[in-house]
Amino acid sequence: MTTLDKKIAIDQIFKDKIEGLIEDILVTTHGSGPKTKLKRMHNRLTFACPYCGDGSTDMLKKRGNLFWDTLYYHCYNYGCKSHKSLNEFINDYVPNGLDSSERLAVIDFIKANNVKTVRNNMKYEIFEGLYKCAVPIETFLERTGSRIVRKGMPGFDYLKERLLHKFEGEFSYGNGKLYILNLTSDHKRIVGFQIRNLQRASAKYLTYNIEKMYHFCGLDLPEDEDVQRLNDVSTLFGILNIDFTRPVTIFEGPIDAKFINNSLALCTVGRNVEQFADIPTIRYMFDNDRAGRDAMRDLLKQGKEVFLWDKFIKEQRLTEIKKLKDLNDLIIACYQNKLDSYKYLNSYFSSNSLDSFYV
Repeated sequence: MTTLDKKIAIDQIFKDKIEGLIEDILVTTHGSGPKTKLKRMHNRLTFACPYCGDGSTDMLKKRGNLFWDTLYYHCYNYGCKSHKSLNEFINDYVPNGLDSSERLAVIDFIKANNVKTVRNNMKYEIFEGLYKCAVPIETFLERTGSRIVRKGMPGFDYLKERLLHKFEGEFSYGNGKLYILNLTSDHKRIVGFQIRNLQRASAKYLTYNIEKMYHFCGLDLPEDEDVQRLNDVSTLFGILNIDFTRPVTIFEGPIDAKFINNSLALCTVGRNVEQFADIPTIRYMFDNDRAGRDAMRDLLKQGKEVFLWDKFIKEQRLTEIKKLKDLNDLIIACYQNKLDSYKYLNSYFSSNSLDSFYV
């Protein structure tokens, strides 16, 4: 039997061989130390990227990922983003690491499984359901008696005060209430919203999922949809505008999420984030208060990437600024004091549990 006649299965034996090859690659490219160790996840291997080195300041960074369900390698380091098939990846470092039959098996597997994972481990039907049930913005405005906030209109001064006036078309206003809209990618439909009452001293926001939105607007939900599942997703602000192949920053509130591209808002610090557990591009920037910092410390213990508020404030010499509860406060402070500290946010995310003190 020739090498090409052998039937290769993408099974545990094959995976063990790949792990061994990658361990050799890591030793060759990184020498010794933490960067030579790989981490086994249930659906992938993570390790320090051999292409870019995965940074020099944190030896524990592991942003290289080999996914077993696609047999593709991807690096999530901002300056690298290498994307290769398993064959290309192995061949770049160990040209004879896989024999002809194994390479053909990989090609066949990729062809047979060439279905792009949509966004994350939430089912694609959920997103289809959200689009299907999204309320046209004209209908929403009519039913709520609100209007899209424009310059010179009620509500605009508040947006300008919070430096939100640049996000035209993402807020409506009516009867003293500011509506923060969770929009589809074309900005023509709405899947959920928050209300901020501008005529009261209370700063609390009321959040409406897709079911509550339908009731609020006096509409009937389609009967064939899984409403509970739609409710959960519809209050993830920005969910229909996210690219999970790029870094995704998760905030508590939708206002903060406006200021960093490709961001999501949970609407509450206590929300379960288990659905994001296996997405390596996720990072968290919760509020700079006790609840937010405690939540990020818990995530840091789990190996998640979080924002180091304390380190950022001290190194950027912002200790004299009284109000820095969230990213919106930071953006306003930088604007008022002619600072550029916001430009360095990316340098203050860490997944190293030893950095818990700096959160």
